[in-house]
Amino acid sequence: MQDHKIEASLKASFEFSALVLQACVASSYAARGCLAAVQRASSSLLDSGVIDVPFLEVSLAYVADGLYDLLRALAKSMVLAASTRRSLWLHNWSADVASKSTLTKLPFKGRLLFGEDLEKLVKDLGESKP
Repeated sequence: MQDHKIEASLKASFEFSALVLQACVASSYAARGCLAAVQRASSSLLDSGVIDVPFLEVSLAYVADGLYDLLRALAKSMVLAASTRRSLWLHNWSADVASKSTLTKLPFKGRLLFGEDLEKLVKDLGESKP
């Protein structure tokens, strides 16, 4: 029962991180777009004297860079959650360590924990047995 709770928490953590990741991507694109717009209009803005253009450029670049760093951290968090879920699923399996290791190294694609590559691997193993 405890494994089920851990699994549910890891899945929820992964899904929440994905939502935050989407918001970060959108915010990062918006910040980079604003920065590009300010850089294109910098000469007219400097002439007006109303806006401190260099400060605005540095601020937007800082926000965009911070969002990029957050994207990287979230991606790593998602990888760790998926990897931990895989290990949790495999820890009671009586297979050898090499087989478990092969499964944990499968690329994560789509919505399935082990992806479609697991089906191919199982099929190949089944065909190779006498």
